[in-house]
Amino acid sequence: MRWLLASLAVLGLAGAQQAPRGGFVDVPPCHWAAEAVRALAAKELVQGSPAGSRELVENALRQVFEGLRCGDPGWSLEFLEGAAASFAAGSVEKLEGFELRKLQTSIDGDRASVAFQLVVSREGVVYTRQGTARLVSIQPGWKVLYESLVELKLPFFPKP
Repeated sequence: MRWLLASLAVLGLAGAQQAPRGGFVDVPPCHWAAEAVRALAAKELVQGSPAGSRELVENALRQVFEGLRCGDPGWSLEFLEGAAASFAAGSVEKLEGFELRKLQTSIDGDRASVAFQLVVSREGVVYTRQGTARLVSIQPGWKVLYESLVELKLPFFPKP
């Protein structure tokens, strides 16, 4: 029982950023424990703890891809600023998986950037890209500037 409660407490760790859809900013909608974490949070049995700015910035970028992995661009939109109207339109092909590597984060006030290497798989095709995501801190938290992801030239980030 202790293991279960400890596991749920770890899963519930989230940043000070307002959580999308009443959940936690680091628990995407298709995570196996998402509903349990939300139910426990609603009963005030678990709550998130503040993360540092660096973790919040990197999490915003990660959650854009988590939404695509879940086939839920609405989740991704919670972490994007200036997304193309066509981003969430029509049918969305889920990412089979993704990995963000070599994160180098820089924060200057309400602006941040994350240099990274991305490996993503979709429809049996593996894409490897290097890029720099630019972010801005606006209420309710950090948002990835969509145009910085368009620069990756991936089919799921159409030009605005």
